[in-house]
Amino acid sequence: MDLGAGRASGATPSWAQLVGRMAAAQGCGSARGEMRYRDPDLHDRREARTGTVRFWYATPNRWRLEDDAGVRLVQGPEHSYHRDEKGRLQRRSPEVLYGYDLTHPARLFDATDIVTGVGGFDGFVPAGAPVPVEAIGRAAWEVRLEPPPHKAHGATIVVDDATGVVLRLAAEGVGALAEMTSFEPGVDVDPARFEWDGPYATDVEDELTRMRARNAWLQSQRFPVPRWWPTGPRVHAHDGDPDTGAFSLHLEVDGDPWLSRWPLGGTPTQGLAEGSAERHLHRWSDARWEWALVVDRALSEEDLRRVVDSIPPDEDHPS
Repeated sequence: MDLGAGRASGATPSWAQLVGRMAAAQGCGSARGEMRYRDPDLHDRREARTGTVRFWYATPNRWRLEDDAGVRLVQGPEHSYHRDEKGRLQRRSPEVLYGYDLTHPARLFDATDIVTGVGGFDGFVPAGAPVPVEAIGRAAWEVRLEPPPHKAHGATIVVDDATGVVLRLAAEGVGALAEMTSFEPGVDVDPARFEWDGPYATDVEDELTRMRARNAWLQSQRFPVPRWWPTGPRVHAHDGDPDTGAFSLHLEVDGDPWLSRWPLGGTPTQGLAEGSAERHLHRWSDARWEWALVVDRALSEEDLRRVVDSIPPDEDHPS
């Protein structure tokens, strides 16, 4: 068994040195293996995602995950493909990365948030020096992590001596576990592992494209909002449709009102429904638009008239 430089020299690494190895874990270049996991729902301890996943990995951040249901994720240089709830692979753009929960081996290749205060391990401290152990036939170091005062349960971490990859991460008190059952670093992985030429869906990618276009449109518009309000208006664009000119805006004034419009005979944006629950709704229309104003308390007829009359013409979408 290759004990690695640390174990071969007989030197026990400090906790800081072990964290340094963990931070450099993805520098191992490539790996294949298998991991079992139990990822609990912290709001309902009876619910947990459990399973086993086979993986192939290569830098920079390329992954292929398979389980008993087939391919779960292919993350390559051009696109990512991830299995959705319907069992389809959804294509995503390359900047969308997956992992970092207990169901993905990436969690074990990048576990430094355990000690940097990010994620669910904030405030954990080692209970003592790393202890030499053997895990799946590999030399490793085990550390018991004590919880901060606001958490009830500690955790145990087992770090591979040679690569810094975490071989076991367990929070026994909450039933959380991610554990390598096999791990082979530095192996040749066919680049085709990180490509997908089978069928795929684009629902998620299409929705992201629409969302980005909508957000860009919202940021670029000078909306026809009321120039008069009993306490003076500011506006925050919440939802809209660049194709029709429909929008829902949050007027940042007392009473938290929402102003929406949509083409005559058309459909309001989702923002109207989100802003109008159990509140008063004023409705009116003009030659082209249906309008709605949602307020905590109904405006007087005079105030509503002044609000409506103060809305300027829309040069981009004239009535």
